[in-house]
Amino acid sequence: MPTRPTFDALTLHAVRDELEAAIVGGVVERVALLGHDALSLEIYARHQHHFVLISIGAQGERVHLTSARPAAEGSQETPFLLLLRKHVRRGRVTVVTQPALERLLELRVTKRDDQGALRECALIIETMGRRSNAILVDERRLVLDAMRRSPPSRNPRRPVMPRQPYVYPPAQARLDPLAESFGMDLQERFQSASPEQSAAELLSGSVAGWSPQLARETVFRATRDVTSTVGQLGQLAEIQRIIEELASPLGAGRWEPCLVRSESRPVAVASYRLTHLEAAGFRLENATTITAALETAYGTVRPAVRHDTPDRRAISAEIVVRRKRCQRQIDALRRQLARGADAEALRSAGEAILASVGTLQPGATVCEFNGQTYPMDPDKTPIEMAERYFQRYRKARDAGRQLPARIESAELQLRYLDDLEALAHSLDGQAGLRRIRREVMALDGKPDASTSQVPAQRDTPSAGVLRHVSQDGTVILVGTSAASNDALTFKLSDPDDVWLHARQQPGAHVIIRCRGRAPVPDTLQTAANLAARYSRSRDQRMVPVDWTRRKHVRKIRGGPPGLVTYVKEQTIAANPAEA
Repeated sequence: MPTRPTFDALTLHAVRDELEAAIVGGVVERVALLGHDALSLEIYARHQHHFVLISIGAQGERVHLTSARPAAEGSQETPFLLLLRKHVRRGRVTVVTQPALERLLELRVTKRDDQGALRECALIIETMGRRSNAILVDERRLVLDAMRRSPPSRNPRRPVMPRQPYVYPPAQARLDPLAESFGMDLQERFQSASPEQSAAELLSGSVAGWSPQLARETVFRATRDVTSTVGQLGQLAEIQRIIEELASPLGAGRWEPCLVRSESRPVAVASYRLTHLEAAGFRLENATTITAALETAYGTVRPAVRHDTPDRRAISAEIVVRRKRCQRQIDALRRQLARGADAEALRSAGEAILASVGTLQPGATVCEFNGQTYPMDPDKTPIEMAERYFQRYRKARDAGRQLPARIESAELQLRYLDDLEALAHSLDGQAGLRRIRREVMALDGKPDASTSQVPAQRDTPSAGVLRHVSQDGTVILVGTSAASNDALTFKLSDPDDVWLHARQQPGAHVIIRCRGRAPVPDTLQTAANLAARYSRSRDQRMVPVDWTRRKHVRKIRGGPPGLVTYVKEQTIAANPAEA
């Protein structure tokens, strides 16, 4: 059963075709943020306004046209938004490209700079699950900024940071279904696979652009059974024919967009007919465009609604002060790290001066060595000057070793502040807000003056943990602060319990106490709705929520309470309003 709409490479190709027909040649009139991880472009082309939605997180990663202008969150002025306005607004869209069968779209825009020269930039949208991003690059393919930065300390193989070259996501060893040798290559993959292996899993891991959903559809069209194994397929001629059939709109553009519902809830959307879901009892609805299908599946994107009270405003004000302070620290450390890149040049200067001691005249202002020129202080001896360069080299070298960890620590502090703010806006009771305020004030090592008259009490591990009971009697626990998130996950749950969290969003940890049993679908949905309800995306209609066994969740070493990493997750669509 599908758990949420997916956005695969073929669906993105259908979106690209619609975008190309609508906006190429148009002028970008407006750029706006839609909360933390979504933005919109308003483009005037062919005598009408078009609206492009780009979302990389909580509301489902995707890019597509919308029928109306999304509501913007005007209070946000981020560096990324300011750069987009500088380089994209009033520019002309020249081309919309997509590498074949990749979940990556590129909008190229040309605009005249202040000197009248025509410049090109590109907005690259990567719709790749948890690694989704929107990246602005200049004509040299250097990153100007990104909606989600990724420093070398977090991603050494592919950092996404300003002034760094943009690098495409690493290519996967998959077969190109458009290549002439595809049939023979696919035959080899199937012959080397175990007969008991799922045919759909083999296809999704072997064929470029073939998502698990598309692979199940391929197998179903060939065998009428999505669970068919490799050994049950027999000849691959029918599989190959169906793959070619599904890929044929790449050249002709004849897509068959559809939406699939479970009762009233959208569970799947694609640019091709999902006959395997229709056969399973879901309702399949044809759509006139992929835009219409996606808008129906995801609903209207809205910025988060602020539920302000005096206590929440006070907490938000404290968090804003600390966030600005933390961001200034990160910026200063990055500047220092950039200066540290010259460490080897300092060492070379010192060595060059030492090698030239016998030829340097007293009062020399420069040292020339092997075609290089090194500045010198005429009041210093060559030995003193060399030692000065070596001292600067050692300082820069040591900084280069320590700064990445310090930058990462400060970035984790920003994530921690996001968690606290999201939880503060999700809670209704005064006790929970006081608990969060104490955690905020504790960042400076100070007590909370507003609660200084209240007798101090040591919180138990279960303090701040909400308890729910599902219809089948299963206990669901919800953290309401960073400390209670940490305690819930690592002290109050068993390794085989189910752990949930809104995907890529600050918010609550949720535990289903199932002790290794498979969670009942209704209970899993209830827990997912609670995870969405107690997250920054609480005001959205559809929120992706990740779930996995608690044993696959790990604390971030050296990170603040409640920050974790996890693996082997699955994702389910949740509705906070139903929590």
